[in-house]
Amino acid sequence: MVGLICLDIINFCDRYPKEDEDIRAIDQKWSQGGNATNTSLVLTLLGRECELLATVGAGMETEFTLAALDRLGISHGNCVHHSHCRLPTSYVVINRGTGSRTIVHYRNLPELSAADFIKLDISKYGWIHFEGRQPDQYRAMMEQVATYNASQTKSSSRVKISVELEKKRLSTSELVLFADVVMMSKEYAISNGYQSAEEAVVGLRAKVKPGAIVTCTWGDRGAAASDQEEKVWSCPAIPSPRVIDTLGAGDTFNAGVIHSLYKGCSTEQALKFACELAGAKCGMEGFDGLKEFGEHLHVNH
Repeated sequence: MVGLICLDIINFCDRYPKEDEDIRAIDQKWSQGGNATNTSLVLTLLGRECELLATVGAGMETEFTLAALDRLGISHGNCVHHSHCRLPTSYVVINRGTGSRTIVHYRNLPELSAADFIKLDISKYGWIHFEGRQPDQYRAMMEQVATYNASQTKSSSRVKISVELEKKRLSTSELVLFADVVMMSKEYAISNGYQSAEEAVVGLRAKVKPGAIVTCTWGDRGAAASDQEEKVWSCPAIPSPRVIDTLGAGDTFNAGVIHSLYKGCSTEQALKFACELAGAKCGMEGFDGLKEFGEHLHVNH
């Protein structure tokens, strides 16, 4: 997983505060966070071995977060350390009444560069997922993997590439050229003029490489995917009886897609499992309860 490691400081409140209002949180916790980190955590709970590649700072926030990753069994030995910076921090308010999450994010840390990525031994990995961030640098990293793949005569030796397009500021053309799987958020899709998940996966199809899978989540309206044969699949949202915590729901969906495709599932199966997984996550605090879902995924060959 290539992307963000940060500290989440999460305040649980009975409701979201009004501007200039002073309210009391009913609970608070510190947790590892960031899209790539959350996706790695869910994949680890599903039985996958994961490594995070990111930039990290110094100080107690970094010490706490890396210790948490160690306890979770997520490798981070290739991360790039910047001793003059602090770890990025997300200040999160979770509304216990609705399960919504509101995030204020702060960072003064340099982004990961292609020069950092080139130090990796790509042959050690079976799948590399990129949390779309700096388009020029991340495109160069993905191109490095594509170049490695082109040198491999056996398809089993090639590394799958996936990329997440979440922020509307991202340039599509920079990040989809080499990906086998492209994962869009609703925010990103709307910013590019799409009105539904189905429209988004069809619209982006013309910009991705031939044979790529494209997915798009759309909140309570579910998600859609376009497979290698350009067939479009839709899946309604599969909500929990009560929404408790939506922080990381999109990251959970992405983990479900990666886990099931890597296991050999069809695009339709992967889409359904990812929707089930994300819906279950919204019905629990944190991610730990997702471990049991790894046992529910069946592959039809």
